Amino acid sequence: MSQNKENIPFPATVAAFSHALVALAGALAVATLVWEYHHHFATPIYDDIHDKLRLHASLGGVYQLLSFLVTLHNEHRILTTRIITIIDEFAFSGQEIFQIAVTNLLQVLGAVLVYRHAFAPTAGNVPSQADSLSHRACLFALSLLLFINPDFLYTLVVPFQIQHTIMAVLLLVAAALISRDLSPDKRVRDLASYWTSLVVLAVVGTFTLGNAPIILLAAASAAIVLRCRLEVIATSGVLALVHTGIVLKTTPVASVAAGQSIVQIAKFALLYWGSPLFRYDPWPSTFVTWDWPVYSAAILGALVFGVAVTFAAARFMKPGLGGRVALYGFVVLAAIVATGLAAALSRAQYGILEGGNKKYASFAILGWVGALAVLFGVLREQRWSYRRWEQASATAILAAIVMFSGVAYGRETRIWQKMIDLNWEAGLAGFLKINDREHLHYIYWDDSGIRDYFDYIERNNQGVYAHFPFRWGDDAQAFLARRKEVICRGGVQSLDAVPMAERAPVFDAPGEPITVSGWAWMTEEHAPPAMVLVVDHQNRIIGAAVMSRTAPLAEEYMGQKFDENLGWRGFGRATDFSGFTFFAVSSDGKRFCNLGGPGTVR
Repeated sequence: MSQNKENIPFPATVAAFSHALVALAGALAVATLVWEYHHHFATPIYDDIHDKLRLHASLGGVYQLLSFLVTLHNEHRILTTRIITIIDEFAFSGQEIFQIAVTNLLQVLGAVLVYRHAFAPTAGNVPSQADSLSHRACLFALSLLLFINPDFLYTLVVPFQIQHTIMAVLLLVAAALISRDLSPDKRVRDLASYWTSLVVLAVVGTFTLGNAPIILLAAASAAIVLRCRLEVIATSGVLALVHTGIVLKTTPVASVAAGQSIVQIAKFALLYWGSPLFRYDPWPSTFVTWDWPVYSAAILGALVFGVAVTFAAARFMKPGLGGRVALYGFVVLAAIVATGLAAALSRAQYGILEGGNKKYASFAILGWVGALAVLFGVLREQRWSYRRWEQASATAILAAIVMFSGVAYGRETRIWQKMIDLNWEAGLAGFLKINDREHLHYIYWDDSGIRDYFDYIERNNQGVYAHFPFRWGDDAQAFLARRKEVICRGGVQSLDAVPMAERAPVFDAPGEPITVSGWAWMTEEHAPPAMVLVVDHQNRIIGAAVMSRTAPLAEEYMGQKFDENLGWRGFGRATDFSGFTFFAVSSDGKRFCNLGGPGTVR
């Protein structure tokens, strides 16, 4: 009779719901990747430009380059990031696209690693009833959405954030090694390849992020929880302490602000662990236009921490609990708990909401991954009547994450699209050598640094210069003769000189800096153009604009709403203020249309 009970199929309604969730999760992940494909930065910003300047200065010799590669960036050694940046510089014209491609590939690799070692039914020897195709699809969709998610656009689209993804993959590989090779009966001499592999991962991590000691610290925690031989525990602990000591000795660590309380540090850590799918800090937006209860994230953070502590005690008291899958999850949890506490100790002075900053989200989500792995590992070794709860749990968890991710897609893509649009405007200002303080300081704070960066990429035809097939002063007729003229709709709304009070002494270039704006729609393309050229009476290209704004006038004139930006805004350098003509160029660069002059509407 119990055998019949074990073979009761999973309810069809729940299975159908699971299928729908899998489809939604897949659609969200694909939509996120498609959005990234259509939105990327024109130029690096802030710390990225700072590091690019250091790279450019180091290219004079091998010693200078090697010295740059291993020097600190704040409290991090980011050699791995810099190697990928160098590949982008010399193989892909420094357009900051290679870093994004590698980031997303590593995120997908992380999802595959988690699925294989923790979420896949075969990872925990689940019988055939739970090893169904629909359940596998649910678990894979869950793992994918925990890595390719609109909530993680800070990591996915900002080139200088790739180190978080590299570190995540290193941790997941380490967790797989620890859960596979470490056991109570092994002696130190039986683990030679194990130690070697972990040390290699720790060394690579040392030159990736400042939290690299978490790999060996997690290994030492696992040795204690598994009740390994004393010699193994001692070796694990010594390696972890030595690595931590080396990192602390050679790295300036931000100190906790005076008067910082343990309570504030604990709140910071809880938000770090619990808020990867929430948003509190509006950056890169300006205003908070949503309302997530802070303590909802704190509760989730407490659950992540509670699972780590509870499982550690339970596994120590009951050897073998949860099997390899739960141990894998615990290793990840131990590392994320250590990272959250380290971040709280060095960053809590910026306020507890800093713990929910989106730059941490893609790494902090690994705490949720670890907690889920522990849950699945424990459920899978129970009786079959209880093991069926794994399917219900996975479906319910996927439903919650799909809901959070769906909300995030509508919010995060809008926030990051605005930042990327402004970044293109700022990049265009640098490309045309426009001394507009607001735009130039949007990407970097130092005038001489801005000048040095744009001088370098102009000489080498890199970065934003690789995006535009023309230069200031080119013959417009020769440029447009290679393209087909078509009809379009559009208007030129403004042409104004940049006020003297808003000019920054960055570039020394001929002509007076101007700003231009308007709207355009390519009727044959059924889409807005890619850019608008400003041509003077001598038939020279003296300015350009990108599609970076909404256009209420366009919607009023054309009588409909548009999801795309129809408004363009840009710059020019004019030697006089007469005879301007504006031309829109299609996204494929094969067609153009004449928008007329200032004040014209077509």
